[in-house]
Amino acid sequence: MKIIHVTLLFALAGGLTACEKPEPATEAAAETQATDAQVTEAEPGLFATAALSADSAIALAKANTPGRIVKAELENEDGALIYSFDIAVTGQEGITEVHVDAQTGAIVKVEHEEGADVEEAGETGETPR
Repeated sequence: MKIIHVTLLFALAGGLTACEKPEPATEAAAETQATDAQVTEAEPGLFATAALSADSAIALAKANTPGRIVKAELENEDGALIYSFDIAVTGQEGITEVHVDAQTGAIVKVEHEEGADVEEAGETGETPR
């Protein structure tokens, strides 16, 4: 019986330690934990027509391109409803634009933008310090 109590005590102590929030190990980890931009609608009512939630689209985009989302929008593009994300990637100039189909969840476009393309979009891709 004593062994069971000791084992249970160790299990509980380990469980409490596992609940603590770990510190970011690197700057890249800190950047991905930074607050992402909120998803906006290009036109009112688009959220109601999307089969995929904004949170699910964010998870898919960040799984494809880890980084901090600096701009996020649900929009009609060429007749398709898509979530468009501009993602700043640590150690990379500019932004990476990721489009997620709002009906199927498919990644339909991934494009890296630098220089004039980023300036036209109004994004710097730089993380504020």
